[in-house]
Amino acid sequence: MNWKSTVEQWMPKPLIAPLKNLRQSIHLYQDSWAQAKRFNRSYSRIMPHERVRIETRVMFLSHQIEKGLSHHNFRYGFGKKVFNELPTLLTRLEQADLNFANNTVYKESLAALHEYMQRHLDAEKDISWQQSLFTTDQWQHIMNAESNDGGSISIRKSDKLNNKDLSFAALSENRHSVREFADEPVSLDELNQAIQMAMRTPSVCNRQPTRVHVILDKEVIAKALHIQGGVNGYPAPSRIADDYF
Repeated sequence: MNWKSTVEQWMPKPLIAPLKNLRQSIHLYQDSWAQAKRFNRSYSRIMPHERVRIETRVMFLSHQIEKGLSHHNFRYGFGKKVFNELPTLLTRLEQADLNFANNTVYKESLAALHEYMQRHLDAEKDISWQQSLFTTDQWQHIMNAESNDGGSISIRKSDKLNNKDLSFAALSENRHSVREFADEPVSLDELNQAIQMAMRTPSVCNRQPTRVHVILDKEVIAKALHIQGGVNGYPAPSRIADDYF
């Protein structure tokens, strides 16, 4: 018998549960503090110097470009804050990785920048300021970047009609993050079907800790999206069909 079992054997029963809860709370705070220190050491700071942090920051900024490209009502000239930082980071990544031309993060960033520049050129917009921020070699890489390495695409319902016939590997390979949707309302039955399917998503020990809230009120939807973040500039999702009110 170990010392914990011995203590519990002689301790008054009403005290056991509160003491165990106290011990768990102390462990929780200790773990939270350890995680905070680990995050503070490792997160990608603005203008980092270490390769991994540079790559993380480049991904973050390139993602902002891609999100801007995904808007239906495209806003020419967006992303000035990104351009004030991204060119310098690409230079640092070139210095940190001698094989940067084959670096996935580098290639994805160039692809997003390629689409950005090409859209402006096609619309005869002035991008001389953006071009001045990059080195001559970087600009050539951007102009010649492969579009399938990054950027944005339009996905239609017809593109997904054969999903049910795809293997899981093929389905995973062909999934995308959808930023903006059509105005066609989604029925409550369709939402419930999606929720039922999502319940099969693996979770630790099958605990299924996720909780889903279906929101019908437009004002509440807007408030929820504001808390969630990452959807600025996108129209709010269309409401559920009238016959479900």
